[in-house]
Amino acid sequence: MHKKVSSLILSLIIGGIVVTFVFSGMGGGGMGMQGNNVVASVDGTPIDYREYRRALESQIQFYSQISGGKSLTQKQIQQFGIKDRVLGNLIKQKLLINLGKKLQLQPSQNELTSEIKKLPYFQTGGKFDVTKYKGLLAANRYSPTKFEELIESDLIAKSADVLLGQFTISDGYVKDILKFKNQKFYATAIKVQKNSLKKHISVSKAEISKFIANKDNGTKLESRFARKKRELDQPEEVNARHILLSIRGKDKKEADVEKAAKDLAKKVRKSNFAKMAEKYTEDPSGKGKGGSLGWFGRGRMVPEFDKTVFSMKVGSISAPIKTQFGYHIIYLEGKKKKKDAKLADHQNDLAKELIRESKDEAFDKLIQKLKSEFKTLAIANKKSALEKARSKYDFQFQQKESINRFDGQIGSIKLDEENVSKIFQTPLTSADSFVFENAAHFTVVAVRPYKENKFKPDSDGFDVEKNGQLVKLSRSLREKVLKKLQDSSNIKQNPNLL
Repeated sequence: MHKKVSSLILSLIIGGIVVTFVFSGMGGGGMGMQGNNVVASVDGTPIDYREYRRALESQIQFYSQISGGKSLTQKQIQQFGIKDRVLGNLIKQKLLINLGKKLQLQPSQNELTSEIKKLPYFQTGGKFDVTKYKGLLAANRYSPTKFEELIESDLIAKSADVLLGQFTISDGYVKDILKFKNQKFYATAIKVQKNSLKKHISVSKAEISKFIANKDNGTKLESRFARKKRELDQPEEVNARHILLSIRGKDKKEADVEKAAKDLAKKVRKSNFAKMAEKYTEDPSGKGKGGSLGWFGRGRMVPEFDKTVFSMKVGSISAPIKTQFGYHIIYLEGKKKKKDAKLADHQNDLAKELIRESKDEAFDKLIQKLKSEFKTLAIANKKSALEKARSKYDFQFQQKESINRFDGQIGSIKLDEENVSKIFQTPLTSADSFVFENAAHFTVVAVRPYKENKFKPDSDGFDVEKNGQLVKLSRSLREKVLKKLQDSSNIKQNPNLL
């Protein structure tokens, strides 16, 4: 029963606890654990700091990997909204747990025991090993009772998730969907965020000087600066490499690892550190990068590591330091001091922003001009011209895609139902173009006739479509239920720990 549903939002507590503490390296979930303080609560169900920090570090590592393996700065973490997303997902998980408890979906003791015994991390030779189970939990400061409570909560949440997906749709509904999906055009679409175009409104140095000189604009500048100060401030950050010799492993003895770290420390130099890290580090995230951790701020690493690296001088190499992961040798490559932004250093750029925002007529003319230009580009459908325009205006475009009448999707660009109806309301014999606009963006769509493809019932295609619609509708229902639960729940947050 408990294996049916697994979603990104419902991140597995089993994976979070077991996989993280067994296999994580420097960039993994263990770094930065600082106690069991409550970050938030959902109708009294707590989200403790370790749970939040583990999920946060996992997401930071994910975004780091898709960004080329570079460590994220505090500014990037803020820009990506990672902290809010992580907390939001944990809140949704607690809502599902509370819902499951209200619906009495708690697993039996036999189900709970069976689930734990199936976990491979607690097995030896394919069988549950109670000694390994207790040892792993003790090594990570979990009692069996606490761990079983977390597994029980996970099973309750998954059962609630399964329950939300238990409904059916008619075959006639699926057939109608397939018929609408069979009505297609070839399409090229350009989607432009209007605010991104404001930087193309020209502002002269004379206009900036005049704006700043006008005392009436002082309050506007101060207000804009106050709003943006946090992103303009330079936080204290360091850029470092490290070599980790892990103390984790069945046959490893801490004394041997410590000696190996001290011997290695005598051999490393600034000139060979990256090469030595590549050869010796046991931090998986450092392999292929010469042990590089990139730029990071205070609080990203465990306390012992954090204290050492921020006290070092640029160009220095530390003696081996011990953390819960093992012994680290650190090479500090760079350091940025904390620097508070000052209005005087940014007033020209802020004045330019404010002037551009006031040029409504120039902005409207630019939008009208670009609509016409982009219609021509979309009809011509030449990739080189589209790429050149995108590099200048930073828009999103999809070329040589198809659009069908059901979902209105052109690659990653989604049209609303009203606009899709306008495209399909008359037969198409040659290329045509449309412009759809709202307050935030405008979308230019060029369509061409699609080779006729008459609808033919297909049992495999029918089943795939039906299952796909069931998943889609289930996800939609789930989000609506969670939204309603969230709106009616007592959710408290501790901003000091976020």
